[in-house]
Amino acid sequence: MNSLPAPKRGGPAPDLAIEYSARGLTVYDPRTRSSQPFQDLATVGATYGGRYVVVALSRRSVFVRTTRVPNASADDIRQILMMRMADLFPLGPVELAIDFHVTDDLNQEGRLAIVAAVPTTELRRIREDAKSAGLRVLAVVPVAIGSVSIARALQQQNAAIVSRDQEGIGIDIVLDNQLRQSRVVPSSAAVEAEVCRTYSVAGIPCGEIVAADGVVLKAPDLDTNDSPLAALIDGYVHGLGLNLELPEAIDLRLKQGRDKHRRTAFVLAAAALATLIFVANDRISAGSKVDAEIGKAQKDASDAKTKLKQREKELDVATKNEDTVNRAFQPAQRLGDVAVLMANRVPQGIWLNGFTAERGKPVTARGVAKTSEAVGTYMQRLSAEPRLRDVKLVGFSSSGQIEGIPVVQFSVSAFPVGNLTLADPFAKKGASAPVKSK
Repeated sequence: MNSLPAPKRGGPAPDLAIEYSARGLTVYDPRTRSSQPFQDLATVGATYGGRYVVVALSRRSVFVRTTRVPNASADDIRQILMMRMADLFPLGPVELAIDFHVTDDLNQEGRLAIVAAVPTTELRRIREDAKSAGLRVLAVVPVAIGSVSIARALQQQNAAIVSRDQEGIGIDIVLDNQLRQSRVVPSSAAVEAEVCRTYSVAGIPCGEIVAADGVVLKAPDLDTNDSPLAALIDGYVHGLGLNLELPEAIDLRLKQGRDKHRRTAFVLAAAALATLIFVANDRISAGSKVDAEIGKAQKDASDAKTKLKQREKELDVATKNEDTVNRAFQPAQRLGDVAVLMANRVPQGIWLNGFTAERGKPVTARGVAKTSEAVGTYMQRLSAEPRLRDVKLVGFSSSGQIEGIPVVQFSVSAFPVGNLTLADPFAKKGASAPVKSK
């Protein structure tokens, strides 16, 4: 596992590292090989404006998890991770910005991936504040991955890197040159015992302990004055491919990639067509087989045009499919939010007494009303709601009574936007069916 995304050939390298936490900032300047505290990015910009910066999120400012993913393209893996967000992190995919690094660790369950996540609002604020301060951010990463560079420099594939942290003592477990676990403990804690506990959380026995950044331990196996923050700069050129970006930046990059492939396809097709025409003209000038060669060249050109039109049709279909998927999943809604929405649209004179919902299917609300006009009003309110579609009255009876008072019994169904399933979530062994409320 390397430390940061490698710079593009001829591109800038970072000359400043900033550790960002709720308690303040620590800035490492590789030119002076020194660190100093700051209160905010505006103050940093006043001193170091114009520098190329790596922003390192403190251990309590970022989530770092490991999971197994299938062998697939980066775009497919990102989609899979977005669907697993609820299992990996305490916040949903709309609230988090993520990035991941796929390792060489492969078993029957898939390939090991290191996944980092940060609240989108926090990441947006950091990047906007840095830009306003005149700092040019090359990457935003967890500070803990700097421990991997420290382990590599000490030729330790497996080790616990213990270093200073603004919020206490940082403990990072490196296993097979990959960051597997990271946490912060109070400065007053028994650090050696906490290291063994962190090894246990990572699922491995207690092993080598490296005291970094001047941390004093009773009996470390190795020690170094390097800090994870400084190691992010020193290890930058090795590259990791991990950089926390805003969702809109990722979408723009993916769109630019698709546009580039599209342009390449058109250029290749045009080049092929031009080549065929050139070959045809060359063969026509040969003399004795003019007619035959013209016919063959024309057929080749026609075939090329047909293939080009077919590719254009396939591209149109793919674009329409992408639009359809976007409409199906946006906005994403929890079933509980849909139930609250339908309950909040109830007019006076209606009482709901049942709600049925399943992932990928319409939701149904049952109730009673004093009058049929109240039911009509409820239907109009649901039909006008942009988060619902296909609102239908699926049951209606005016013959009911409650304590001698005539009432209307009704049942309404609607399909929530974003309530579309890609696969049967209950096909796995041991999964339970959805519960219907009564």
